[in-house]
Amino acid sequence: MSSVTASTLRLLERMLDKIRRGSAELGASPPKLLEYVLVRATTLGRRVENGVVTAAKHAAALLDALQRSLYESVPLSSMLIGVLFTVAVLAIAVATVMSSAR
Repeated sequence: MSSVTASTLRLLERMLDKIRRGSAELGASPPKLLEYVLVRATTLGRRVENGVVTAAKHAAALLDALQRSLYESVPLSSMLIGVLFTVAVLAIAVATVMSSAR
């Protein structure tokens, strides 16, 4: 392995360690600044991703609760609509019979 490859691997290992710890220092040199930006962007991305996953889990739990309540209320509302429809048809039939009898 050439010395350039070894140096690059050591630099990447140090950056990975800093990303895992979430710490980087802001330096004046461009490589330090780039390393600082990369570590902060990675840390911010990880936090945003965790926030999105947490929000998605909460939304899924709420939708699951809504779905469970619909499982219970749909049969009851279907029976109620059936009864109301039967009463309405019966009322129309009675009104029709009463109007034709006159």
